[in-house]
Amino acid sequence: MRRPVTTIGPIAPGRLIGALATAIGLGLLTGIAAAEQPVVINELSSSNSRFPSPAGDTPDWIELFNRGPDVADLSFWGLTDDPGDPFQWRFPPGTLLEPQSHLVIWASGVAANQTLADHPLLPAGASWRYHQVGESLPLEWQTPEFDDSTWQTGPAPLGHPKVVGHRPIVATLTHTDPEDESPPAPTLFRHAFNADSTDLWQSLHLYLRSSDGVIVTLNGVEIVRRNLPEDALSASSTALTTIPSPSHELRFELPVELILPGSNILAAAVFPSETSSSLIFDLRLLARVQAEALHASFRISRHGEPILLTRPDGSLADEVPPIALGRDVSMGRLPDGGEKWRFFDPPTPGLPNSGGQPAVADAVQFSRPGATVRDPFSLSLLTTTPGGVIRYTRDGSLPTKASPAFQEPLTIDTTQLVRARVFAPGHLPGPVVSHHYLFLDAGLDEFSSNLPLVIVDTLGAQDLPASQPDHPGYLFFLEPDEDGRTRLEETPAIRTRAGLRRRGQSSMRSINHKPNLALEAWFDDRDEDRPIAPFGLPEESDWILYAPDLLDP
Repeated sequence: MRRPVTTIGPIAPGRLIGALATAIGLGLLTGIAAAEQPVVINELSSSNSRFPSPAGDTPDWIELFNRGPDVADLSFWGLTDDPGDPFQWRFPPGTLLEPQSHLVIWASGVAANQTLADHPLLPAGASWRYHQVGESLPLEWQTPEFDDSTWQTGPAPLGHPKVVGHRPIVATLTHTDPEDESPPAPTLFRHAFNADSTDLWQSLHLYLRSSDGVIVTLNGVEIVRRNLPEDALSASSTALTTIPSPSHELRFELPVELILPGSNILAAAVFPSETSSSLIFDLRLLARVQAEALHASFRISRHGEPILLTRPDGSLADEVPPIALGRDVSMGRLPDGGEKWRFFDPPTPGLPNSGGQPAVADAVQFSRPGATVRDPFSLSLLTTTPGGVIRYTRDGSLPTKASPAFQEPLTIDTTQLVRARVFAPGHLPGPVVSHHYLFLDAGLDEFSSNLPLVIVDTLGAQDLPASQPDHPGYLFFLEPDEDGRTRLEETPAIRTRAGLRRRGQSSMRSINHKPNLALEAWFDDRDEDRPIAPFGLPEESDWILYAPDLLDP
């Protein structure tokens, strides 16, 4: 019986943005594989957040390279991070690697030879045709045959008004008078898209964000009806309740059989309530598709651990020693398959290695960690990288080579976020380090609580958005001391940058009326999920502060 064959050739580039790595030199590290060994470990990343797998997640990854002239058969070869278990994960039978080609293995911790990837049929920001309803709904407006060529067009999100509190909420204004605060008319939306073979499709996923009442059809078949009467709709229909400016998407899973070969039509109608003064519509549609991908059964520690490639007979083909790597910095051979090793920022999984540096600058050392503050003080910044220059900012922005160079202690006499990074010749820039200093009002000197506390600083913002993108902020998590009391001046258990926004629908409140908040912990270097575990809770990056307004003003 003929075995299945997986042929791996050059991999298409992905979207990559570099970040950080720890301070270490690679001058003494050379290739471990023998020169005659064609397949080698060529590059790896142990803290990936920028290069997505076909499934859309961002696990660690290991890249192999075939530097030989012939196709390499990797059937039953072993890959591991445990020298005592060389076959912790085996390549599936029929895995072939073409000459001068790369193969990326995702170290996701779950062994798999296939994965599910999201294929956008209707991406975010897609262009829609739209039409305000007059005295009656157009006949068969949901069907593929309907002629919408006279309708207006514009990118999503669409609606009215365009701006709330100086914050844009739609990309396309659907109503001609932006100052009109009367209830908007029901509005129809249509988008045509083509679908090729659906043989590998597993399911459809529709993501909807809409105010008030909405109905959605696919090729004339109703697939979503929310907050609307169950009977037939007309131009005078209204939503059952008012849902203004929704802050999150609703997700619906649909059967693949709804998709027609070739042309398809998504149609939707938004019906405001009798008291509405706004209308919002945004929709995207994804197909979950089965895709080829290799996922190893282990993850790579960012603190460093050996990676071994083993032939089926148990002999060692290649090994990389344990080296700590920062977020989104890779370590790889230069050139591909060569004997020199370098750090890369950005990484190049599936692509030829180029550039790179033999070392990474160290992390800036702050003379005082971020916390609440009562009195002004002087802040020193230190580096141990030879020739390193510390660049810093005090406005929350990311330090660059153009940022001020640290030369003398900084006077900290107001609330501020200080961010710093080391730049040095022959090094990749060091990690961004951020510390926030929050000055307390004198009236809080004696304050304490028998409960844990969360301090949320909006970094000067007078309002927060009700939908993404989040506004940058900072969080302190304070826990009770030995006497069971929590005090504002104690060392925070967790301090982190974060994204902030107001949340809720009927419970949405302004920043001046104790709103519910959605918090997303961010890393120091970029606005992306940072898992934290406050107060002994399970680790997570997204948190909600629920603020009931029934007990106190």
